[in-house]
Amino acid sequence: MIDYSLNETASRARLAAKGAGYPWGLADEVYRSVYWLAHHNLPAPAILADLLTEIDKLNKITDAMPVIADDHYKASNEFICPVMFGCALADRVSDLRESTAISFDRLRFALLSLPFVAEVASAIERVGVLEFDSHCVYLDNRFLRSSSSDIASITNAVSGKLHFVRQSDIEFQSTEQLTVKNRVNISTDVWGSLDEWAHRTYAPATEASRLSGAGAGVLDND
Repeated sequence: MIDYSLNETASRARLAAKGAGYPWGLADEVYRSVYWLAHHNLPAPAILADLLTEIDKLNKITDAMPVIADDHYKASNEFICPVMFGCALADRVSDLRESTAISFDRLRFALLSLPFVAEVASAIERVGVLEFDSHCVYLDNRFLRSSSSDIASITNAVSGKLHFVRQSDIEFQSTEQLTVKNRVNISTDVWGSLDEWAHRTYAPATEASRLSGAGAGVLDND
């Protein structure tokens, strides 16, 4: 395990997302998601590495975008990207109400959508309730409660729904307050995986770039 700063971690995630095919705007959203999760001691880098592996198998990045029909978010291909799901949700924040119930199917690596749910919930002064398969998660920007002791196991959802409840209806315990971390411990395997995706964004070396780079090149200054 190697210790990294939050900014190092999120910046590497952003480049990795771009390398896997995300446009820069969505790569910026990946940065925000990973930063928020890592800041709250949740294993975002490892989950992202798995997501990018699945994204790379698609014909095009838009295959992971949700198709929205009223309040149902449907996978257009094999699965919905959690970051794209979160962005679509945030775009609708002005339309969301306590009575709004959003259903979805085939949401993969759902942990990465939690920052967006928390942000929206806090913006409308509600608590977001995510229900899918055997899991139920309550959260806003201060608290998180999960029916699973291992929240990282929230990976794939065959179907599920999201709705919002009044903050007064949920009695969070002090132990459910989101912890804050300023450093992230990441395994060398996970960091190496993200590094491989990030390297796809680097321009290949050319003869001209080598000659203009650091060092003497073919010039002898002695």
